Amino acid sequence: MYAQTEPIQSIDLGLSIRWANMNVGATNAKDPGGYYANMETRLKTSYGKYNYFPESDVSKRDVALTKWKYWRMPTASEIDELFEKCSFEVYKESDGKTFCKVTGPNGNHIVLPLAGHYDEGHESVLTRYNGQKCNGFIYDHDSKRFRVYHISEGYMGGMVRAVTPHKITNQEPIAEHVEDLPRYNRGESSFYEWWMPEYRKRRIYPPYAEENGIEGVVVVSFIVEADGSLSDVRVEKSVHESIDEDAVRMITKMPKWKPGRKDGNVVPIRYTLPIKYDIREFYK
Repeated sequence: MYAQTEPIQSIDLGLSIRWANMNVGATNAKDPGGYYANMETRLKTSYGKYNYFPESDVSKRDVALTKWKYWRMPTASEIDELFEKCSFEVYKESDGKTFCKVTGPNGNHIVLPLAGHYDEGHESVLTRYNGQKCNGFIYDHDSKRFRVYHISEGYMGGMVRAVTPHKITNQEPIAEHVEDLPRYNRGESSFYEWWMPEYRKRRIYPPYAEENGIEGVVVVSFIVEADGSLSDVRVEKSVHESIDEDAVRMITKMPKWKPGRKDGNVVPIRYTLPIKYDIREFYK
C-alpha cells in the first residue's frame, strides 16, 4: 500500500508544459487516483455508453481544472510532445504493480501508474490516460507498447495526468478513493440537525428568492482538510445566485468536521453535499 501523502508538484521535463507528479485524485505518485470518462468530472462505479453524460457546461469538462485549480488536462499536441521527446521505462515493483518512468530531455522524470481503465464496468488490461477532447494514450500490457490516440470513445474511464505552465512545489493533494469519508458529527443527518436551527436563527430566507418563490436543491462541494476545517467551497449545481451565495456563506460558518481517511491516514478530501431550500420548511 502506498499510504504516504505527497504534495502535488509540477515537474519540468524540458518540454513546453510542466507535468504533474501524480494523477488527479491521487495522494502520491504511485496512487492511480480517480478514473474519469472524457468530458466528465464525476467518479462512477461503472463506465459505459448507457451512463455517459458529458458536462453540458463546456467550461466544466476538464476534470483537472475542476478538481485542481492551476491545472488542466493535456492537449493532443502536448501528449504528442511527451512521446516524441521523452524516454519510457516500464517496470514492476515487488508487489506486482506496474509503473512507467517517463524521463524528459533535461533528465527530470515523472512516474505513471499503469493501472488499467474501465470499459462497460470491467477493468481492462489496457491502461488509459485521458486528455482533452477525447485525446490520450494507452499502454497495452500484453504487447507492452504505448499508443497515442486522438479519436476514441469518450465513455471509458481512464486516469488523468494534469499539466500546468506554473511552477508548483507544494499543493495539497485531495483524495477521492477513501475507506472513510469525512462527516459532520455522525453524518449527513447530523449536518441537517445543525443546518436548520442555525439557519432559522437568522429568520431570513434569501430575500430575492423568497420574493420570487425560488426554491430547490443547491449542490455544493468543499474540501474537508486533515484538521477538519472546511475550505474551497464551490457551487456544483446552481439554483439561483441568491441561494447559491447563501449556501456558500452557511458552509463557511460550519464547525470542524471529522476528517476522512485513506490507507489509514487522515487526508484532505473533497465532499459534495445537496442542500434543500424550501420556503415553507424554513418558516416552520
